[in-house]
Amino acid sequence: MRSHSHEGRTPGETLKPLRFVPALALFFALVLAAVPVAAGPVILAWDHVRSDPPNLAVDPPHPVVTVLSPTWFTLSGPDGSVASKADKAYVAEAKRRGVRVEPLFANGFNPDRTRAFLSDPPARARSVAQILGFCRSLGLDGINVDFENVFDDDRDRLTSYVAELSHALHASGLRVSIDVTVVSGKPNWSACYDRGALGKIVDAVVLMAYDEHWRSGPVSGPVASIGWVERAVAELAALVPPEKIWLGIPLYTREWEEVPANGGWQKTGARALSMADAEARLAKNGAVPAWDAVAGLYYGEYLKDGKRYRIWLEEERSLALKAAMVGRFGLGGVAAWRRGFEKPEAWRVIQGLREVAKAVN
Repeated sequence: MRSHSHEGRTPGETLKPLRFVPALALFFALVLAAVPVAAGPVILAWDHVRSDPPNLAVDPPHPVVTVLSPTWFTLSGPDGSVASKADKAYVAEAKRRGVRVEPLFANGFNPDRTRAFLSDPPARARSVAQILGFCRSLGLDGINVDFENVFDDDRDRLTSYVAELSHALHASGLRVSIDVTVVSGKPNWSACYDRGALGKIVDAVVLMAYDEHWRSGPVSGPVASIGWVERAVAELAALVPPEKIWLGIPLYTREWEEVPANGGWQKTGARALSMADAEARLAKNGAVPAWDAVAGLYYGEYLKDGKRYRIWLEEERSLALKAAMVGRFGLGGVAAWRRGFEKPEAWRVIQGLREVAKAVN
């Protein structure tokens, strides 16, 4: 995760009522002029599961989604025990709709627990057996490994563990993907991944190309500006075959709160918003967003009670710019964080990936 100050902006056109057609036209123009993507790119959507399991019969995924990754499995102890929120009804409904289920397996963002676990071969073996057991009993199609906030010097141990897990899952015909951050100098969040080695082990490397400016970071800024995303893709594609990369895209944005300080503004808070909520908040406060050509995002701000609130919007135009990189770099697909934050227009833009694949194959 990188931190860049965005004190200035380039106000261009103002945000008219958001319409899908211009964004899709932009998407097709960008992708068809680029490198053709393989037929049927992966379209993964993460499902953030808290306590109650999502009911896919009531809230089904968009038809363009090919993989659902519910956040079901978590490393719960250094002994390799794995906690589960799995739901058989979810799997059955997904399969009925022809959608693969490849749940997320997280380390809970706990570096000490992760170190103790990675340093204990029997614990590693126990977790592999548990994950494989879940896959078999639930009829899963694969696993998405999401180990974050890992000590940098546990890099080789993490790589070895992913190899052990992949070997066991591959033997049962299951797909393995792993989430990695954008290359940065932030301890525990970048150097812990041997991206080149992992790319040789797993079936897909998911680039989490968001949180350019994160909630607890020092300054306000976009979640995923286009230049930052493009550099991240290029850096990873130099280490991992592009066809094995799935581009992580945000279906959310953040509202940043700032207060006057030292002749300028100091960030004091941030919160995640869905696409619709972000647009509604700007409209409610009379802010008219303008296109920031450098960031590849609409930007809006307003003042309230002596504070400044800033939002870089993720919407169909910004997503079209990001999705076009699948064709430009020959990537294997996209992964969207997360289902429930998007507007319907977002899926139509992503659907363009499959339409382009049909057109060029």
